[in-house]
Amino acid sequence: MRSHLAGLLLLASAACETPTAEPHGLTVEDRRDLTLRTDRNLYEATFSGGEGTYRTYVLTVVARFSNGTDQPLYLSRCYPATSYPIYGVVATNADLEAGYNPVWACVGHDHPIVVGSGETRVDSLRITGPNAWDGYTNEPFGPLTGRFRLSYPVATCPGVDGCGVLSSSVESNEFEVRLKP
Repeated sequence: MRSHLAGLLLLASAACETPTAEPHGLTVEDRRDLTLRTDRNLYEATFSGGEGTYRTYVLTVVARFSNGTDQPLYLSRCYPATSYPIYGVVATNADLEAGYNPVWACVGHDHPIVVGSGETRVDSLRITGPNAWDGYTNEPFGPLTGRFRLSYPVATCPGVDGCGVLSSSVESNEFEVRLKP
């Protein structure tokens, strides 16, 4: 009995040991090894529904996120089984909010998307907009045409406790969006 208990304690202590390869924060050099690219430089958004100022438009962007660092990176997703990461759409004019920037209402969980060292992840994102309107004027917030960037928030560990989320998201190349006539 005593030898079984000693074996169990040994297994339990081994399971609780801290791994020798601790994730570290990303350096400026690491950030240079992260790329987020869209499949095109020009998209035509098509009408998807609504009337008047509540008309919405949709486009599909294929995004490639490459991790050239020496450690795995973690992309948050809205629900544990969502197949794509949380993303943002940023207007290149810093004074404007992009009309395509999603409004996320997600659950807390610990099932991020893992992108290993040297791996590239490809996502097909169905982007819609506008996503918010002024309550007084009924006008949409943010432009639907112009130049934008896609952004992914990246973390150096899988937890949601501030363990290494980058101070800013990794942003893609610029791309233009026009409305299809």
